[in-house]
Amino acid sequence: MSVEHETDDEQLDSSVDARGSSILSRLPLTEEQLISLGSPVMFVILWEATVQFGFLPEAWFPAPSSIFGTLIELIRNGTLVENTAITLRRLLGAFLLAAVPGIVLGLIMGLNATFRAIMDPLVSMLYPIPKIALLPLIIIIFGFGDRSIIVTASITSFFIILLNTMAGVLEIDDVLLEAAENFHARGFQKFYKVVLPGAMPLIFTGLRLGLGLALIVTIAAEFIASESGLGYFILNSWQILRVEYMFAGFIVIGVIGSLLTLGVEKLGDHLMPWRETDTIR
Repeated sequence: MSVEHETDDEQLDSSVDARGSSILSRLPLTEEQLISLGSPVMFVILWEATVQFGFLPEAWFPAPSSIFGTLIELIRNGTLVENTAITLRRLLGAFLLAAVPGIVLGLIMGLNATFRAIMDPLVSMLYPIPKIALLPLIIIIFGFGDRSIIVTASITSFFIILLNTMAGVLEIDDVLLEAAENFHARGFQKFYKVVLPGAMPLIFTGLRLGLGLALIVTIAAEFIASESGLGYFILNSWQILRVEYMFAGFIVIGVIGSLLTLGVEKLGDHLMPWRETDTIR
């Protein structure tokens, strides 16, 4: 009799497991994506609980529910929208100013050993310098405001794009280059068919990293060289002790960074359909 009960229980457990697996398989998200979505939700719940039970001082760590209400208020009155638009405009300008010369010079350095020998010492010397430390000098040259912020952020982004592009060219398998020559691919055809596709994965890695760095430096420069933008908004919120405003600004910056990174990755997937989708990024 007990054996029959155990068999029934096992069948019931198997049925429940199969039904759960069937439900999960019909969801548009993978298990890894569900975990990625669940972890920030759990973090917010834990944060809310620690504030509500008094483990965190609400004066310095407002509850997420309070921050969300403030965020909605700032969006409705236009304050956050206006400052976000200003920061995005500066970020776009800085990124374009970095990406175009960064990719072009990186390709040339990867293809031409002589040019690489000339540029490599200069890049090695300038790359480690914290670009935000150049902001006072850049303000003297370009003045207080947009141009100084854009130039500072673009210099930061430029080097990471340049180095990744050059590395992408240098890592192309020599066998592929020899095969292209055997098929009489020369000049632009060889560049377009072999070099550019071979370097694309690292070019997009550089673009993704460069965009993130440009956002960070844009925000940091707005603390010093501007009276608008998300950086200035956060600094001003700290000065008037509106901590919930600061956290609202942090959330917007995080969302912007996530969306921009996702956008670059999706563009890379579209332009490089041969790339494995399960590559660790």
